Amino acid sequence: GDAWEFNYTTFHSSSVADSDPLKDDEFGNANATLLAAFRPSLVVDDTRDRIFNSVRVTSANPDAVYNADNYSLGYTRNVTYIESVRDGFKGNFKYTFNTAVPLTLKTGLGRTEQSRRNYGRTQNITFAGEDGVAGVNAASGRTDDRLSRFLSTGSISGFDASGNRRPFVLDLRALAKSYKEQPQLWSYDVYTNALNTLTGSYKAAETIDAGYAMGESTWRNFHLLAGVRGEETKVKATALLRDQPTATAAQIPDPTARAVFNAGRLITRTGTYDNYFPSAHLNYKIRPNLQARSSYSTGISRPGYGFLISATNINDITDTITTSNPNLKPQTADSYDLSLEYFSEPAGVISVGLFRKDIRDYITSTIGTVESGNPFGEQYVGYQLRTSVNGGNAKVQGVEFNLVQQLNFIPRSVGLFTFKGNLTILRAEGTFGGNTRLSSGEVPNFVPRAWNIVGEYAKGKFSLLARYNQQAPFLVGANANPNLATRNPQREKIDVNFTYRWRKEAQIFFAIDNLTEQPFYQLVGLGDRQFASATWAGSRRFNFGVQGKF
Repeated sequence: GDAWEFNYTTFHSSSVADSDPLKDDEFGNANATLLAAFRPSLVVDDTRDRIFNSVRVTSANPDAVYNADNYSLGYTRNVTYIESVRDGFKGNFKYTFNTAVPLTLKTGLGRTEQSRRNYGRTQNITFAGEDGVAGVNAASGRTDDRLSRFLSTGSISGFDASGNRRPFVLDLRALAKSYKEQPQLWSYDVYTNALNTLTGSYKAAETIDAGYAMGESTWRNFHLLAGVRGEETKVKATALLRDQPTATAAQIPDPTARAVFNAGRLITRTGTYDNYFPSAHLNYKIRPNLQARSSYSTGISRPGYGFLISATNINDITDTITTSNPNLKPQTADSYDLSLEYFSEPAGVISVGLFRKDIRDYITSTIGTVESGNPFGEQYVGYQLRTSVNGGNAKVQGVEFNLVQQLNFIPRSVGLFTFKGNLTILRAEGTFGGNTRLSSGEVPNFVPRAWNIVGEYAKGKFSLLARYNQQAPFLVGANANPNLATRNPQREKIDVNFTYRWRKEAQIFFAIDNLTEQPFYQLVGLGDRQFASATWAGSRRFNFGVQGKF
């Protein structure tokens, strides 16, 4: 007969992320800056290597840049404390009709509540030395900072393959030890650090009430799954509103009190939005080993907490209000997929798929005018308003090929060989949150083509995997001046992974990332006037360990 079932789930999770470099005997980010008197003239030579250019110092004292005592030292210490809590429940009711054409209906309700409390603090600290002055002391005309006291004993010396002399390396643990044990040698920016502590903190909460209904049925070679989900989302965020002119040191001499005044006052703002997500998935089995799939689905990408917190800065000098927007809607997408899959014995598949995604409500920055009835006050009508809004659209479409095949013509006594490969080709067009319509090559961080080739070998307890990956060139950062746009050239990489299963529950692995040590870099410019704006040496990385299930 007919059958029904009911199930429910409740959940609670909480986490704390507490990061302070000094707690772990680390130092954070240290920046050594060459003093103005020693800044050299340079000649850059790209004839030997266009990416890793040779640099030659043409100043009278070319060794000055390699002397740590000719530098000043700044330190940025990022301290974060993030407390996250997530609670909720889900209940599902399912009813199956025992009819000639099987039919299953399912419905459910749920609620998810999540909140975050963020405490952030960026501290700016400068090494001042025994005289208490960072860099050159105007009274003596010299510096006593002597950063050579912090040189790493394992500093690299000599020249690299491109002919560049290697710089000195500072020992970050020695810096941390000095900051802890010799605080009199360091200068602490009380005002800036107090202001950073206040402005880096916020609270945000989000509640999602959801319900759904779906049906599933199989008739002959067809299988259909369709349904709709509805959600109501409520957000609430508390952060600082900066709505008064910034006080100067002359007006409020105490740096901590001045930071409290300039940080502003706390305000809370709320927002609500509704969404509905229909979907339908249809499979048709053409033959036992050949099937076609088609689907339509809708998706959502919610704005992060950074968009929702009510951080606001009002500048009466420039008549500008810069604020977040807790009423932002999520980005939504309609997705269409069509694929054909052929399964071969004993374990292989060849498939080709076509897909398209229509994206709406892109989150983008905008500049407008404050109107009457705004939440900041009528005295700000006419001010320039800078915030984030939903706007723009995009269409992404492409094709994907996939192949998995065991090489059964190789005797099994030698081992089991498997070949895998996939290729994805994409095309995009749309406004992407702006006012200009863009195509694939004009969209930052859009990779138009990528493919992988994987070879696997297994025999007994031993297995080996080798992977080759290639990505086509793509735009990284757009710029109104095309000569300043940054691009990633074609990137390729080979990885290798060895595994030995010494017990049923555990295995030992050894992996090599970037086996051939291919360097990665970004280029700025166009055509033959491109040069490297950032480079990564392409070092080989080794990972090894033990994995187990108990």
